[in-house]
Amino acid sequence: IQNSSSTFVDIAQGWGHVMGLTTDGLVEAYGDDYWGQCSVPSGLSDVWQIFAANNVSAAIKTDGSVVVWGRNSQGIHSVPASAVNVTTMALNDFTALALKVGGEVVGWGDNTNGVATPPPGLVADKIFLSPAEFVAGSGVINATAIAITDSGSVVAWGSNGNGLLNLPSFAAPVVDIAVSVNFAIALMLSLIHI
Repeated sequence: IQNSSSTFVDIAQGWGHVMGLTTDGLVEAYGDDYWGQCSVPSGLSDVWQIFAANNVSAAIKTDGSVVVWGRNSQGIHSVPASAVNVTTMALNDFTALALKVGGEVVGWGDNTNGVATPPPGLVADKIFLSPAEFVAGSGVINATAIAITDSGSVVAWGSNGNGLLNLPSFAAPVVDIAVSVNFAIALMLSLIHI
């Protein structure tokens, strides 16, 4: 990050801002701060992961707690008490998902089409969340959540805009996913025998 003398171990990018996580667990943010996405909460320390959406920033602290700042649409700043022992998260400007130790997923913020309500019994290994999409003239926010289980199977919930809930049959376990408003792409494990 330009004009910083810090050494960074992680970076995150929103629409008009970037953040860096320093080696001593502090967060630096630069760029567009219209919604406060660069206004790192005073006293925030002991951070080990950072995340950014268009106008929202978040951090997971070493104790597994979550802090969210920036645009506070749909209550995204209101991290539920159940979001403890968090190992990673996914967020857009309106919804956040946190993956806890043991694979439980906790969601909060906008819950249009159930995107903040993971399926009962889901035990996830990785989680993903599409960017939010406004449905013109309706005020509805669409987003899709996707999880990979420890066996490599894929589960999706939320909006079926653009058919994102219509999962194909995967020929091998899925190890990673990239998801946008319009499509998702999966990386499958390929076993090579020599």
